[in-house]
Amino acid sequence: MAKDDALHSGNKSETRIPAMQGIYDNIWLLFLVSLLVVLVAYIIWGLIDMISRPVLL
Repeated sequence: MAKDDALHSGNKSETRIPAMQGIYDNIWLLFLVSLLVVLVAYIIWGLIDMISRPVLL
């Protein structure tokens, strides 16, 4: 019973937030991940575009 009372008493030191919530709360980390995804997508798109062009002989 004492454990249940400690959990419901509002003690913030014992409650942990989930890992994904900690990641989603960090706005700069989200910005960097979105920037990385866009850059990688455009680089891959450009490489595919260059490879698919015919070679001039």
